Amino acid sequence: MLVDRRRLAMLQSAVEHYERQQQFTAAALVAGRRSGVSTVELARIVAALQLLAARDALESIDPMLEEQDISAPPVGQIAAASFSGTASDGRPLESLLLQAATPDALDMMVVTQVQDAARQAASVSIAARPHIGYVRMLNPPSCSRCAILAGKFFRYNEGFQRHPRCDCRHIPSTESLSGDLTTDPSAYFDSLTGPEQDKVFTKAGAESIRLGADPTQVVNARRVTAGMQVAGVSPIKIDARGILRTTEGTTRRGLAYQQQRGLRRNGDVQGRLMPESILLRAADRAEAQRMLRLYGYIVDNDAAARGRTLIAERRRADRAARARERRAERRAERGATT
Repeated sequence: MLVDRRRLAMLQSAVEHYERQQQFTAAALVAGRRSGVSTVELARIVAALQLLAARDALESIDPMLEEQDISAPPVGQIAAASFSGTASDGRPLESLLLQAATPDALDMMVVTQVQDAARQAASVSIAARPHIGYVRMLNPPSCSRCAILAGKFFRYNEGFQRHPRCDCRHIPSTESLSGDLTTDPSAYFDSLTGPEQDKVFTKAGAESIRLGADPTQVVNARRVTAGMQVAGVSPIKIDARGILRTTEGTTRRGLAYQQQRGLRRNGDVQGRLMPESILLRAADRAEAQRMLRLYGYIVDNDAAARGRTLIAERRRADRAARARERRAERRAERGATT
């Protein structure tokens, strides 16, 4: 009953969003534990669940803002498919799943990838709206690492820190909701029983907090936050500058390629940056929105149409050039035989 009472303090739309997301992650676990499922098939299932999770995350932002009497429509449509079929660090899903050495490791991978797809979609939708940031929503029971991050207002470009199997979510807003029981670290600590406090914060840490210590200082001092990172931002070096990129959507049929071609026109089409890398690199919200549109996360139908036209023109020009080369080769061959 304790968890149910905490949930009553949340935004109703956030509670409903969380419950739907739990269904997606549960389905991913079931798929991962099925015997005889190949890695290729599992990757397809997880990609489909990522798409469902991303769509739900995008559709949940407006209701959560409306509950707070906030009106902030996005600057464009967000492409839910952009968050499907790719691992959090930009590699293909199949490549990641092949690295699972144990059933527990596979469980962690499929759950985290579905949850990250939803969080990435939410972060892009927040960045696409004027003056909107987010507050971290706990879903009790929560670990001490998450508890100390709750109740704080984060700017749109501050990455969402999470650990494997973390189920915390974004609450889009314009100010901190720290008065909410589910987003205030001190209130969350006080809501736990003594044994629960000891389990979550360690015995010594919990006793320090009961004596008046600040939960954030206790947890940080004990370095419990180790293991928290932003999805899509890791020490893995993808290019010479250490920027994470993905090849998802970068074929000529992909939205990211088409929009880059349409927006850059004669410029080179680059590899696709992950959303978190974009938000970290952008100097301001306007630049973040421009880059999200450039890399196909915010849909720009006009740019995509221009891109398809330019791609078709390039193909026709390439075919004509190859035809001229073949004719020249045939003429050269005939001349050599006479």
